[in-house]
Amino acid sequence: MLSHVPPSTSEPIWKQVDNFYAESALQDKVQRLVNSLIFAYAFSAPVLDRVAKLPKVFITLRHIALLLATRKTLAVVAGYITYEATCIPKYQIAEFASKAQKKLHEKKLFTKSVTLHLSGTSYEAMIVIAPKFFNSKICTIHACGINKPFQQEMYKLAMRDITFESYSLFINGPSVGNSSGLPTSNQIIGASQSGIQHAEKILQAKSIIVCGHSFGGGFGPIGLSRHLTQQTKREDISYLPISLCTFSDLKSIAALTRTKLLDPVFTTLGLQLDNIEAARIFSEAQVQHIVVQGEQGSDPIIPDAVSLATVLKKQEITTYKTFIVSKKIGHGRDLPKKTQEKLDKAIKAFIDNAK
Repeated sequence: MLSHVPPSTSEPIWKQVDNFYAESALQDKVQRLVNSLIFAYAFSAPVLDRVAKLPKVFITLRHIALLLATRKTLAVVAGYITYEATCIPKYQIAEFASKAQKKLHEKKLFTKSVTLHLSGTSYEAMIVIAPKFFNSKICTIHACGINKPFQQEMYKLAMRDITFESYSLFINGPSVGNSSGLPTSNQIIGASQSGIQHAEKILQAKSIIVCGHSFGGGFGPIGLSRHLTQQTKREDISYLPISLCTFSDLKSIAALTRTKLLDPVFTTLGLQLDNIEAARIFSEAQVQHIVVQGEQGSDPIIPDAVSLATVLKKQEITTYKTFIVSKKIGHGRDLPKKTQEKLDKAIKAFIDNAK
């Protein structure tokens, strides 16, 4: 569904679209309805009880609804604590954007802001492309780390994408910058889900790369795995998920790196980003999946025991996988030259095979 699309012109459709409304899966719609009913009943039941004495069973249901509403509220609080980018002031993000766009425009690259909508959440996004590649059928979607809005990484990543004649599509997660919503697992994953639908329907890409770093390495590729299971798979489109320096699943890394108490807390609150399940889905769908990871303690943030590459190999989830592993790979810094060359070679092979 599109909004505010002017009459067709000679310009590409994506230049005319300011808002894109992605399709929600049925289970997401049901979950939103259930959550709304829980909150509505939890806080309206006391009033109803005063007006008309409710049977005991309704009192019990009210208590259950209150517990579930409290759980949901605590999950949101935990989400804000975990997703550090939500705490960066909007004015600071605007400064990042201004600097990045200025540098991109100096390189003669075109930028366009777009708002993506999914299940009631609006996601701030940006398209970057060179005018000579307006007809490109390649799109790279970026999901940034836990403490970085896309504006902070936009220039560097877009300059790399342009070497593949690819569109860059950057998306901020919920509550980051001008994105609305709450930092729950579903809304975080929804950022990349909405971006994938935009790439398919508006950019009309035939080769879609979903690249995520660290925390973004969770919700970016996981969004693609959900897209492949919830939406009708397009046989005319090829997908390439890339997991950079990321974890096996959110609960495991939280429990290992901070305190073991966080494991049951995350389980109770339903906070989870499961890269292992996403990797299984890619293998079953015969979608090539690139995993770039440090080893032997080279990554100070993601311990070897819970790194995605380590766990996938241990669980023998290796079909349709390309592992690029090195003890020279850190976490927040650029990839070593040889590692970047291997990654670029794998991306180029994907693009060539998709043509």
